[in-house]
Amino acid sequence: MSMLEAVDKWHKTKIGLSVFALAELALALLFVALAENSGSLLEYTIILFLGIGILQNTGKLIRTSLHGK
Repeated sequence: MSMLEAVDKWHKTKIGLSVFALAELALALLFVALAENSGSLLEYTIILFLGIGILQNTGKLIRTSLHGK
């Protein structure tokens, strides 16, 4: 099993989904602070993609918690 496969398998667990959502939230907050200072469109785009990732991971975590695997 390659490293990517192992991370993907772990990412599908409740803990993995939680860690990824929290990491994306931390990165999004960092980019919000950077974007406020610079006004860079690239940084706002990164915030958008991180926000989508946060919503996806949170949704999957809720579904996994309610319905199991």
